[in-house]
Amino acid sequence: MSKKKTSSLMILLAGIVIGFVILLSIGAILSWIDPGTELTGHFKTFGDIKVSAQKSLVVEDENIPEEFYQEAHKVLLMTKDAIPFLMIHQDKEGKISNLYLLRGNYIPVLTLEPSKTPGKWVLASYGVSDGTGKPIGDTFIDIDFNGSFDFKIFTDDTGNLLSRSIFLDGVWQEADKCNIEAKRVAIGQSRYVFDPNFGWRLEE
Repeated sequence: MSKKKTSSLMILLAGIVIGFVILLSIGAILSWIDPGTELTGHFKTFGDIKVSAQKSLVVEDENIPEEFYQEAHKVLLMTKDAIPFLMIHQDKEGKISNLYLLRGNYIPVLTLEPSKTPGKWVLASYGVSDGTGKPIGDTFIDIDFNGSFDFKIFTDDTGNLLSRSIFLDGVWQEADKCNIEAKRVAIGQSRYVFDPNFGWRLEE
């Protein structure tokens, strides 16, 4: 399969997964949590899906990184057949800090980060990790949350970084230098910056 076809397939998959997570989360919150109701210590069910909220999440598994489940002030958790598949973190100000689609045992495969603008998400990343939280294989990042992957990280089976690429002119192109937080990369002598209205473009 060509790189272009693989990228298109991954973009379609990401759109489906992200849409499912958002719809399920919004539906669950609106249907099961009345304004002013505190779910902590209780749970609601929808078929074999259980929804609960708690002050803190304690996971007795030495393979799960502490920062992953202890960074939240409150946690909304969804489980199916007693296995967690969706987790939402809330900070001390009452704002959502992260949303995770889990691959069982609290290992995230999809992470959404909210924007400071109400009702918007700023970033989505998709990829598997090992028991310590290190990414394995390809991790795809949608920088502006528009349903299209913009950045890719490739690591080996032990989490060591092998390459970083950007989706440019319809193909993945490996970057020589990268600053994902600043949304800037270098490919050879060319410097690119990410424009949310355009994608990657040559830096002026």
